[in-house]
Amino acid sequence: MAAQRGTFGGGNFAGHRLSQAPGGIPGRRAGLLAGEFEEAARILEADVESRPVAGYSLAYLAFLREDFAASVALLRRAFVLAPYTVDFLTGRVPSPNVFWEGGPHAIDFHENVAYLKQAGGEIWSKSQEAVTFMEWLSQTSLALGERAKMAAVSEKCMAAENGEEMKEAEAEWDALLKSITEESGAKLLEKMDDPDDGEEMLPWLLYAKARDRTLNEPEFEFDETEDEE
Repeated sequence: MAAQRGTFGGGNFAGHRLSQAPGGIPGRRAGLLAGEFEEAARILEADVESRPVAGYSLAYLAFLREDFAASVALLRRAFVLAPYTVDFLTGRVPSPNVFWEGGPHAIDFHENVAYLKQAGGEIWSKSQEAVTFMEWLSQTSLALGERAKMAAVSEKCMAAENGEEMKEAEAEWDALLKSITEESGAKLLEKMDDPDDGEEMLPWLLYAKARDRTLNEPEFEFDETEDEE
């Protein structure tokens, strides 16, 4: 089945107007919080090459306009270039990784934290489905493999003993980034049959259904009144 894709602008933004931004937030995020999507996208697109963490906000916009193919590609790239942010946004607490920061891109832990403090976290909190989409994608074999490749290349850079070894690592890095396209992620967006009733579902919705059902099972409930041993 074909990948799910929408169009930018128009009615797809209806129902997704966000709350007014508090003062002091940089324009790119203030626009997002205020619901000025097209202007925010213009600023972010000019910013993302020099500031890769902005890819998360671009991916969020793409998700809201139902351009899921673009959102997947943007997030996969952000997972590689700004990997700490996805961990923070999906409930994990990462620690700075010297090997990542020593790679060809020099991933900056503080830049990831700053994104969350400068309204990035608030932006994503406006749509639980968007967070579920990101969480699902981050757990796919494709995204996990790309993140593993990022780690491997970064470690190779740290261990490089000469310029030739560094060039080899940088070539692998460039190849990784070039491989992250809408086309290479299209299969992820094919609908899947729900094993319960055979209904076709978007994969992140099936992921969420199975996740929530598992977490609501009795063995995940704890009796807080039970005496400690």
